[in-house]
Amino acid sequence: MFVPNLKEVFELVVKKEYNTLISKQNRLSFFTINLFATALCKLPCALSICLHTAPTVNTLLHLVYRVFYQISWIVRTKVGPTQFDDELEEVPSTHIPHLLSTTTFVEATIGETVEFPCAVDDLGDFVLIWKKEKNNILFAGELRIIRDDRIKVDKTSLVISNVHPKDSGEYICQLSTNPPLELSHSLDVLYPPSVKPHPKDGLITVKEGETVTLKCDSTGNPKPTITWKHAGRHYDNGDGSSFHISSAQIEDSGEYECTADNSVGDPASAVITVEVVSAPKVYPDPKSGLVVVKEGEPIEIGCEATGDPTPVISWKKPGLDKAIKVREGNKIVISEADRTHAGSYECIANNSLGISTSAIIRVQVLYAPEIETPHPWIHAGEGTNVNISCIVRGEPVPSMMWKKADGQTIHNDDHYRVMSNGHHHTLEVLNLKEEDFGRYECLASNSLSSTSENVHIIGTPQVPKFTSKPHGPQPTKYTISWTVDSHTPVDEYSLMYRKKSSTGDWESKTVPASDTREGNVHTQMFQLLDLEPAISYEAVVTARNKFGWSKQSDAFVFTTKKEDKNADTMTSLSSTYALSLILLVPVAFVSFSRNLL
Repeated sequence: MFVPNLKEVFELVVKKEYNTLISKQNRLSFFTINLFATALCKLPCALSICLHTAPTVNTLLHLVYRVFYQISWIVRTKVGPTQFDDELEEVPSTHIPHLLSTTTFVEATIGETVEFPCAVDDLGDFVLIWKKEKNNILFAGELRIIRDDRIKVDKTSLVISNVHPKDSGEYICQLSTNPPLELSHSLDVLYPPSVKPHPKDGLITVKEGETVTLKCDSTGNPKPTITWKHAGRHYDNGDGSSFHISSAQIEDSGEYECTADNSVGDPASAVITVEVVSAPKVYPDPKSGLVVVKEGEPIEIGCEATGDPTPVISWKKPGLDKAIKVREGNKIVISEADRTHAGSYECIANNSLGISTSAIIRVQVLYAPEIETPHPWIHAGEGTNVNISCIVRGEPVPSMMWKKADGQTIHNDDHYRVMSNGHHHTLEVLNLKEEDFGRYECLASNSLSSTSENVHIIGTPQVPKFTSKPHGPQPTKYTISWTVDSHTPVDEYSLMYRKKSSTGDWESKTVPASDTREGNVHTQMFQLLDLEPAISYEAVVTARNKFGWSKQSDAFVFTTKKEDKNADTMTSLSSTYALSLILLVPVAFVSFSRNLL
């Protein structure tokens, strides 16, 4: 089947030579029209008008179909549907061609020429199409679709000259039978290696003693192998892409050459320059890195540093996140040490390359033991578990023990439990007995001194607290109330009161305890009589149980109500009137009786 040139087809349309277009010599099957549409998608020109910018695929497809339908419409309109249909009518063929070639796999070096055969016994009116992969059409018969002059069709074979790596892939020879007959060939283009160093500038600076990894990336087909060379010595590094230098030393400085080779063309090389720089060296003063002083004594620490470039020294003090420079050269001087000066001082030497080294000097400030007792008096009841504690500080860290009032050292057993957590030391007395009440001694000692503090377990009531309101509702009487915390029942209270402005003696009242209690909290009320109106009084109270008297409460001030004189007058008048009525009743009764007689 004759396939016309696409450009000529469009020129015939433009010149309106429709009869020539549909002549038997140049007739177009619908298959060919569609083939032209496909070709348009691969070309940057249409209707012989070259586009200065490559159109998008969607734009070209739209143009293709517009042109296809325009050609059909023009031909049918100008020539007539009957003549057009008759001329385009094709006689079905019963002949089926056969592919004579077989699948091949070709390895070619870049720049070579390869040929893929696609021999057919008798092509007849069928079209032979060459594609790359599945959808990229190269040729349809003698019609070129791809714009690459390196690729040609020689009869039915596909020839690619000066092959490139991008030419690798699958090439398919397809016949326009239904279904299509296909034959595939594979091309693998071999090309020489290329290599790129990392970093791109090929320069690495590393601190002495650190580990550094050199890396080269290579391309090529087949995949290149990489070898390394330094100071005349060759290294085979396995995967080749990386070269490791562990604990780099000054003598490791120099050029490292990575060479990529895949036996195609010449090997490729790249050079990475390694510079191993020496970190500053720091020498603490004292050399031991430890300074021990007592409180009040002076502290002097220092350090020296060497290196190229010359390092600068700064210090990081305990409790500070930021390094600081000191005025007195490279030394820190403290005239009188106290415990806050203890800790680790870091001397940091840093050079202009940003490489630093440091040394630690630990300062230990010695001081005698100190004891703090959070609760020196512990109120408790029989049968309960009681914890007593003390906080011990000192340097060196003091040793600590508990003793009873009789001097007996307390150890862990079924009745006592001794516990420590840092500075906090606790003694737990289990199932408290009457004989456990009393004084306990917390003792601490180190190489400087010893000290002790006392903690008491007592069964007496705690200090009472008044609960009544400060202003009474009556002029001569006042009901006072209070509470007290006691593990053991309270036996009695001692209540004392006096006028607030007075410096005289206290009035004392012994108040038997009531049974009003909630848990360990006891409540008591008492009414004071014969008070003076509108007078402020102060009162204190103590409580006693079987273990003894509590401490005296804080003074409580209350005020009696002012006397109402008008109310007293009205009361007196009412009494006089009532008496008069009582006296008049008998007289009235006698008069009434006489009148009856």
